Amino acid sequence: EWNRGDYPQATTNYYSTLTNKIAAGGTKTPAYQQILKDTKLNYLGNKYIANNYNEFKNKMQQHYNEKSPKIEILYKQSMDGALQDVKKVIGEIGYPQGANRVSYKAEPYSAKEGYSLVTITFM
Repeated sequence: EWNRGDYPQATTNYYSTLTNKIAAGGTKTPAYQQILKDTKLNYLGNKYIANNYNEFKNKMQQHYNEKSPKIEILYKQSMDGALQDVKKVIGEIGYPQGANRVSYKAEPYSAKEGYSLVTITFM
């Protein structure tokens, strides 16, 4: 049986390594971008992270302005707290223009302790 304690912690930051390889360009760039998405490490980029309620609300507002039908934010909050905050923000700023319904979920995000990945979809 595999035991995490039997192995040393990695000394290389996988996210940094991938983003550096993407920034360097080259023929493998699309593959590195796909790995970033497949591992969900792309959410570690600043454009996804909200460390408090105001940042969370601002990111949602920004997505409204961009008319994004789907919003994904890595939020420093428990899953329950994140869902409560989604309701609160929607109560404050409403739905984006043209949207009639909303669905949202929060899931744990293991790559950054204390954060939840929040997905909000407008229909």
